Amino acid sequence: MALQRAVIYIDGRNTYHAFENREIDAVSFNYRGWLERVVQKRDIVEIKYYGAKFPPEIDLEKHNRDDAFFQHLTHKQQITVLEGRFRYNRTDDGKPDFSNLGVQEKGVDVRLAVDLVVDAVFNRYDDAYIVSSDTDLIPAVQQAKRAVAGRVRVFRIGFSKSAGWDEVCNGYLRIHSNSLKAFANHPVEPTLVALKGLESKFSKR
Repeated sequence: MALQRAVIYIDGRNTYHAFENREIDAVSFNYRGWLERVVQKRDIVEIKYYGAKFPPEIDLEKHNRDDAFFQHLTHKQQITVLEGRFRYNRTDDGKPDFSNLGVQEKGVDVRLAVDLVVDAVFNRYDDAYIVSSDTDLIPAVQQAKRAVAGRVRVFRIGFSKSAGWDEVCNGYLRIHSNSLKAFANHPVEPTLVALKGLESKFSKR
């Protein structure tokens, strides 16, 4: 009997903060190894990570760290990275203005939501797993299941239950902080692009 096909969707920023609050380094974390253990007896078709690189004109070091992390996910963990962007205001002289909204990640949740629905319509999974606690994604879950008349199942992976999520998902897989430790502390090597960027930054001083 063929295994159920699974696609896993990771809300990067949401997961990053959830891990950080539990003293887990999200950047050096082995997502594939962890998820293969969590989603057992499934044929994992694809793991998708949604995030954005910090703007280099604001903080080049953060941007390069994000670049190294995304390349590590792509080439070392075989995870598909889907990027959004950061939005920020500018002053009259063109410099970043953080006085009101600050720096905000944009387009990431929308991209995840669209992919969840499109992948369901094109029959790319039987079971979808969403690593997030962001309730803004709930309408996408409802639409994905409605679009294919319940042919797919959607599960959430999180640290705690949520009334909104529980009503629309087929199940919930709880993350136990202790279980993450075996997949933590996998160093991310700086990429050539990152090293060149840092070299350029320090050469201007």
